[in-house]
Amino acid sequence: MSTTIARVTVALAVILPMTTSALDTQAPTTNTIHSCVDANGNVRIAASPTQACPPGWKAVDWAIGGPAGPNGPAGPAGPQGPAGPEGPPGPRLLLPFSGEAKFGGNPVFHSKNLSDKGIGVQGDALFIGVLGKGTGQQGSIGVAGWGGNDAQSTGVDGRSLGSGIGVYGASAEGIGVKGIHGPGDHPTTIGTLGDTVVGVKGTAEVAGGKGVAGKGEGDKSSVGVYGESASGLAGFFRGKVTITDSLLVEHVYAHDVTGARKLFRIDHPLDPAAKYLSHVSVESDEMTDLYSGNVTIGPAGDAWVNLPAWFEALNGDFRYQLTCVGGSAPVYVAQEIHAGRFLIAGGKPGLKVSWQVTGIRHDAYAKAHPVHVEEEKAPGERGRYLHPTELGFPEGAVIENVPVKRSVERQPPTMVGRENRPKVIR
Repeated sequence: MSTTIARVTVALAVILPMTTSALDTQAPTTNTIHSCVDANGNVRIAASPTQACPPGWKAVDWAIGGPAGPNGPAGPAGPQGPAGPEGPPGPRLLLPFSGEAKFGGNPVFHSKNLSDKGIGVQGDALFIGVLGKGTGQQGSIGVAGWGGNDAQSTGVDGRSLGSGIGVYGASAEGIGVKGIHGPGDHPTTIGTLGDTVVGVKGTAEVAGGKGVAGKGEGDKSSVGVYGESASGLAGFFRGKVTITDSLLVEHVYAHDVTGARKLFRIDHPLDPAAKYLSHVSVESDEMTDLYSGNVTIGPAGDAWVNLPAWFEALNGDFRYQLTCVGGSAPVYVAQEIHAGRFLIAGGKPGLKVSWQVTGIRHDAYAKAHPVHVEEEKAPGERGRYLHPTELGFPEGAVIENVPVKRSVERQPPTMVGRENRPKVIR
């Protein structure tokens, strides 16, 4: 016999807990749950909306939930998800690149590396890594570099890892490389400073060129080229050197000293404030040394003259001159120089005799470098003269490394006083 169960629809806002251990359950497919309820309030979920309830049970439909309430507050943010895929590359400079821009005093291209040892711009090439040209008005700069304010900073640093050139500068008519130290173009400052094997090197490979040129025009203490060395040589010249004015030195060490005249020049002993006194040297066609002195004749009518121990090692072929002073006597050289002395005889006791001995050098150096009294001029010097104007020839016929214009009437050179000598650079 089939039993008809009346259906009752109940709208529940809240579903209270209940015992469902004896119930068949199913996942709801709509917003309504179909169930069967007995007299004791036990609820059995219907397997389907069309399932009939057992005898003594009522069919009850449950409406799930009322209308949606307002959204609650947002919860805390969840953990960050993984990074997304890399985007497409941005635009790049296409090589070779060429462009123009006008930004006044601002750079067209600016690169800044914030690392302590970083490099702002680097160029590598098989020939020129970085090339800069200043093509604007006067004073334009091809490449400029600024260093920091400390002593170790460098504006422009050029280095060669092999036998090449660290920094090279060339100019068709001006200055290849110019360095200035200090505030502005001051004549007393240092332009270029080098502290390695070769600090400054200049090479000229054209006619009339100058490897290194210096010019000092500030005052009497200005120096065109300055060199200093505490233990070595302040200057070294391999080849001929021309000086057109005075040469001031403390000592001269030379293989040969050649000149039309050789003289000493001192402040005049009688008027040192207003005059000079000059003497010329005694010349000879031999390497001649001259010695002189005075001796008094002894009781036996003779006198020995003692000479330095090196005298005979340095000189030979001796010549003698004897002169009586305060009287006359037939004095003569009784014994020539031997063992460092010679004997004068024929005098009167107490007579003063002045003697002079000349000797010809025969030391090892003199024998290796004899004096050539007459010699032929080299082919390039023939037809040219050491002193052409004195011989009636034009000044351009002079023999010099670099022809220079001399004044017609040359005054004695003015020596530089100690107070005006260049200060030592430290």
